[in-house]
Amino acid sequence: SIFGNCGESGSGGWIMVETVTAISNLGTYREDVAPMPFHSADEMIRAWRPTQPVYCLYPRMLRRQGRRFLDGFPGTALFAVKANPEPTVLKELYGAGLRHFDTASIDEIRLVKGLFADADCYFMAPCKLVGAAEAAYRDYGVRNFVADHQSEVERLLEVTGPDARIHIRMK
Repeated sequence: SIFGNCGESGSGGWIMVETVTAISNLGTYREDVAPMPFHSADEMIRAWRPTQPVYCLYPRMLRRQGRRFLDGFPGTALFAVKANPEPTVLKELYGAGLRHFDTASIDEIRLVKGLFADADCYFMAPCKLVGAAEAAYRDYGVRNFVADHQSEVERLLEVTGPDARIHIRMK
């Protein structure tokens, strides 16, 4: 990841520049790359002249908007990790106060729990691999699951405990 001071549009935040391939697979994130300042996405394009798609992010703006959403939303907000598993995104949303994450796989649960031990992961994939729900419950403390069929409810009841909450998805 490349971080730098961002002065574009008066955001006063940071810009992060990263190739799409570096964020497309969980576990490929690198924090050991030295910061490189870019004042705008245009400056980054002129400097790098990228030959593949590049991902730009303003983390402070993300945190502000996350906080704004949480302040205005009356219920429990969940962020779907599959929408953007980039650790910087997750960290900024967590910094904004988000503590609940919609996860669809053990890899996503592992990512979230590796970043935030106190986060609540909701295993919201209606079709889970055999053993995945049990591992999520046993190894990562996941207590919220989704089911869209009676057989899935029964299977979840068999592999979790009495403190599990099963959310029913209706079609």
